[in-house]
Amino acid sequence: MNNGRKFAGGACVALGFGLVVLLANGTLAPPGLDAAATPAGALLALLPVVLVALVLFLAGLWLLRGGRGDRR
Repeated sequence: MNNGRKFAGGACVALGFGLVVLLANGTLAPPGLDAAATPAGALLALLPVVLVALVLFLAGLWLLRGGRGDRR
């Protein structure tokens, strides 16, 4: 596996984890969260940001693992 792929995978994992930490601390608030009057509305406002963090994390794991063609 080449070093660029390892670096990109590690960066994606770190960014995904960092985004979740920022959301948990309340440092990063998505737009529409202040206007949400119900808990369900707050969850719906957080959904896009959490999905982006999850996709970044999973893409990083895929890059670190080696993708489909590199099974030995």
